[in-house]
Amino acid sequence: MRIENLTVCTLAAAVIAIASCSRSSFPKEEKGEMDDLVLAKVGDKTLTVGDLRDKVRYQFRSMGDLKGLTAAEQYRELVRSAAEELCWVTLGEKKGYEEDPAFRRTLEFSRRYILSDRTIQHEVRSKSIPTDAEVDQYYDEHRAEFILPARVEIAHVLLPTEAEARAIRRRLLAGEKVSDLAAAHSIDQVGKTQGGLVGWVTATSGAGHLGNQSGINAAAMTLQPGDVSEPVKIPTGWSVIVALSRDEERQRPLDEALREAITKRVQTMKHNERFNALLAELKKEYDFELFDENYDRYARSLLSEEELFTSAQRQKDPKKRVGDYEEIVRRFPDSPRATQAAFMIGFTLADELNDYAKARDAFGDFLKDHPDHELAASARWMIENMDKPDTDPAEVEQMRRQLRRGP
Repeated sequence: MRIENLTVCTLAAAVIAIASCSRSSFPKEEKGEMDDLVLAKVGDKTLTVGDLRDKVRYQFRSMGDLKGLTAAEQYRELVRSAAEELCWVTLGEKKGYEEDPAFRRTLEFSRRYILSDRTIQHEVRSKSIPTDAEVDQYYDEHRAEFILPARVEIAHVLLPTEAEARAIRRRLLAGEKVSDLAAAHSIDQVGKTQGGLVGWVTATSGAGHLGNQSGINAAAMTLQPGDVSEPVKIPTGWSVIVALSRDEERQRPLDEALREAITKRVQTMKHNERFNALLAELKKEYDFELFDENYDRYARSLLSEEELFTSAQRQKDPKKRVGDYEEIVRRFPDSPRATQAAFMIGFTLADELNDYAKARDAFGDFLKDHPDHELAASARWMIENMDKPDTDPAEVEQMRRQLRRGP
């Protein structure tokens, strides 16, 4: 893989291209006989056919399906763009931009993502391809999933009135051909040019060019080849249906198309099983750990004062709620919300966490900063009564109602 001259933008584009493949198989890297042919030169750098192929393979995967004249024309433009890119790369090297911390960080994160994807390719995807025996086994164990429903091939004559439909039905029963009667009398302009043919229908399918017509489906499924239906009312008229042939419910054979579909299904199953099992082993081996409390702290820093207060009110975890209130007090000390949040720190510590020592300190800080606030009396009451077994629950409930009303 030739990535030594890729810029940050190119690497970023490569990451996006890899991500867009939804963890599909990594492209093959077979060597072409013209890979060393030089297409452009910028100073001591060259752009070869191999470089072009790699650029398409990793950065512009949608172009990989191009063929013939279209490929030749679009690849020419890509060669020009890639050669111009080398001009900017050369200038960047001369200016020393490779040493910029932002460049190095972008390069490292791009390297991590690409290496992660390549590792998954080798350790998971390439080892998840099912064998023919596994495909056969899946088919045998899930035969009920591959039942083809009964279907009937039908033609019809569409008439404007029920009386006319019944007259046509009598002629069909007398042996006249549906194709002749459809051509002469049907108001189905599409069907009459096709001998009245509607096509194959099942109990739940659409009725060919007629769209969803449950009445036609229901009538058709009662017919055997050669049978003629009673007139069926549909929005555009009255349909008289003739069954041309019928297939009963049957097992779908394991043909090439079904084998391909099952292969993809089994491959996905094996991939997910191996991916999850191996990742669990790696997390254990490499001491994987997420610091949720640290992330919560960072997440709070992204919120406005009102967002923080709303988050605290909706937060079911009282410890996290206290953290939201503390963030409001720290970041917005002069706001009315900060005053209410300062009280709520002590109240939550006492009322839900039963941490009376910390609650007493919180209420003490509140009274020190807001001795004349309307909640000051409540803070004093909490300090004196919150840890007493005979505390009046009505007092606490009244305080909750007051706090819900806001400042």
